[in-house]
Amino acid sequence: MLAAMASVNELRRHVFDDALDLAACAGLVAPLVNLPMGTGMAVSVDPVGFIRRQFTLQMVLLVVRMHEQPREGQTGTTASIQALLDAAALEGRVSQEFRDAYVNVLERMRADYENHGGNFRELRSFRHAELAHSIHRHEQPLDRLLLNPLWDCTRDVRSCSLAGASSRSIRP
Repeated sequence: MLAAMASVNELRRHVFDDALDLAACAGLVAPLVNLPMGTGMAVSVDPVGFIRRQFTLQMVLLVVRMHEQPREGQTGTTASIQALLDAAALEGRVSQEFRDAYVNVLERMRADYENHGGNFRELRSFRHAELAHSIHRHEQPLDRLLLNPLWDCTRDVRSCSLAGASSRSIRP
């Protein structure tokens, strides 16, 4: 039997924690992107390369998680922006128009990511392989994970008025 759906406040806390984590990762990775990849050490012990990969991985995981479609499963409720909006609309904390407007913002963000050379489907595939840890992909991705479109998408998530308007717009 499935557990009860997560409350709006639980989803809001999770989504906003993800947004803050994304902003922190983006702020930390920005100066690393401008550093040369090699430090004169063997590639396997290159600390700048390692930190860059770890923060970029976190950015991918957070961006994909925040853009997931709402789902209810055996282990819980998807904690994504749209899941939060759907739950808030269902409970009457936001209007359906407010919810629809932000779903359109999310769709535009994904479209902008694709228009700037990114591939959201590849981000999701990368996320799934990374979360499984032991999966070695049968095929290399057709599209490289490009930092610039990811950075732009991250900036869009951080600047999305959902974060700034949430405490006023989603009634407790």
